[in-house]
Amino acid sequence: MKSKRKKQDVVFRSLMIFCAGLVIVFLGLVLGYIIVQGAGLIDKHFLTGDFDAETKYVNIVTGGDGLLADVDVITYDKSDYIAITKINKNSPLRDAISTDGQLYPLRVGDILRKIDSTNTVDMTVDEYQTLNASLPDNSTVRLKITRPGEGIFPLAMNTLYIIGLSLLFALPMAIFSAIYLAEYAKPGTGLEIIRFATSSLAGIPSIIFGLFGMLAFVKVFNLGYSLLAGALTLSIVLLPTIIGQTEEAIKRVPLTLKEGSLALGATKLQTIFKIMLPNSISGILVGVLLGVGRIVAESAALLLTAGTAAALATNVYKSASTLTVKAYAVAKETGNVKLASAIGLVAIVLIIIVNAFAKIVERFDKMKGKI
Repeated sequence: MKSKRKKQDVVFRSLMIFCAGLVIVFLGLVLGYIIVQGAGLIDKHFLTGDFDAETKYVNIVTGGDGLLADVDVITYDKSDYIAITKINKNSPLRDAISTDGQLYPLRVGDILRKIDSTNTVDMTVDEYQTLNASLPDNSTVRLKITRPGEGIFPLAMNTLYIIGLSLLFALPMAIFSAIYLAEYAKPGTGLEIIRFATSSLAGIPSIIFGLFGMLAFVKVFNLGYSLLAGALTLSIVLLPTIIGQTEEAIKRVPLTLKEGSLALGATKLQTIFKIMLPNSISGILVGVLLGVGRIVAESAALLLTAGTAAALATNVYKSASTLTVKAYAVAKETGNVKLASAIGLVAIVLIIIVNAFAKIVERFDKMKGKI
């Protein structure tokens, strides 16, 4: 009998280890695929550049040695062009003026598509050197240049804007709701309805939030596809997470602190804001961090409310694409899996950092004996 039980224990323990191992394998496969596909695209330009390519005509005044820039041949839009690889400190390219009269210094990576009337399509480096040497001294030369896109800086900034705005709307509502549930609500039908609504809100698919946001904020309130409409929608998505974490944090505050405050003559409201909330800050911060992770990972709700514009949002009424939204759009519209994976990899790193910070805060709280 003991032998049979021992065998059963071994079988079930092996099964549990196998299932736990599968979880690690699946995570490794997902991360491994994204890393293999996208890591090669991540460089300085990818992290700091604009997503959309920009083509301009600029004017320069040549000196005695042409453009003073090193170049190489690259393939862009299925054709070979001359791209700048190094710019001399005395190069006239540093003082280029766009046709609208603005200073537009050229930089490494810019593509020279036309030098005066000469197209650079299929031009070799030797042909460029010959053309460069033939440019007249002290004369104005017009260049057609393209600054390649596929940089995520505007997407990352839009993501930060969405995070800030969403928390601005969600935090007050979530904290006040949590205070009511923890300190004022009495057991009964009303409390059960509130808890049912909160748990139901947590289980609603994000696409439903997106549809609601599109109808309410984009259409009815006439905000259009904008940063503000996306943030208002995500503030609703965040409520269950922050409410739950804040309520639990308030309940974990030692009862002696509350009773001591009341015994000294403080009102209940004073006790909540001067004793309960300050001692709940770590738990509230964990809820906020989990909410930030949810915002970074969100795509469906933002796709239908904030839009897919890859430019940096200059105000809250502009359409603004976040990292995950643009990764989805790129994969769906262009089929560029490598670019989508690179964007997704950055989003995953951000989520891991946020979750790790949440764990650090939680562990620190445990060390202080509050959990």
